[in-house]
Amino acid sequence: REAAAQREGPGVGGERAGRASVVHREPRDRGFRPRPSARAARVAIRIINADGSEAEISGNGVRCAAAWFLDRHQRVAETLFVLTKAGARKVELLERGGRRFLFRTEMGKPIFAPERIPFAPSRSLRRAGQAAGPILDFAIPVGDEVVHATVLSTGNPHCVLFVDDFEMIDWMALGQELESHPFFPQRTNVEFVKVKSPTEIEVRFYERGVGKTLSSGTGSCAAAVASHLARGTEREVDVHTLGGVLQVRWREDGMLAQVAGAEILANGRFFWR
Repeated sequence: REAAAQREGPGVGGERAGRASVVHREPRDRGFRPRPSARAARVAIRIINADGSEAEISGNGVRCAAAWFLDRHQRVAETLFVLTKAGARKVELLERGGRRFLFRTEMGKPIFAPERIPFAPSRSLRRAGQAAGPILDFAIPVGDEVVHATVLSTGNPHCVLFVDDFEMIDWMALGQELESHPFFPQRTNVEFVKVKSPTEIEVRFYERGVGKTLSSGTGSCAAAVASHLARGTEREVDVHTLGGVLQVRWREDGMLAQVAGAEILANGRFFWR
């Protein structure tokens, strides 16, 4: 197995190593065979969290894998398909300067069906006859308090809360409570969102199996969708994180597209039985 230490714009982890990506080059199944003229490559990854659990997907990790592949093989590929447990993600190379890369990633469509997030509250999500739709402003009991959240999946579960000031709440403690809340059978990632303008949001992340992180690709997508549905922001926003700025666009066809970078810092090799 090979690994590359990488810094993204913004970064994948927190103040410590939050995740490891195990990369397999061009897996040999029969499901997908791009024509050579398509200038496409294919990479499969597995994402291991700090606590040893496996994540379905990491948006920043997908870019890491794409950067590793292009750096490792020293060949031009306009498009890569990164296979994750949540499905394939299309990654397009927009710019390259040395070991710095800028990508546009199709992150998939947001999922609102409770059983697919999964989200299993103790009371019914819908009134009789009410059509299925996004789970907005849902009351979740936490200790002696109740918080209101938008709940969805962007390949993995997310619980999004809106705040006016990050300094006025202990968001890391609340994130820890919500991560393993019984309403989330497979635990959840938690985003705390401050809307700065119709085209800008700021986010703090408490990620499942990791804790506080500087950035999250899937979390940024979830925050962008929740902000549009619950706070009326535009479908395209700049997401400000502690690690930098990502651009997220929720297209009219439902696809989430994200523009952000990755930078190779070092290479190494480890042995895994």
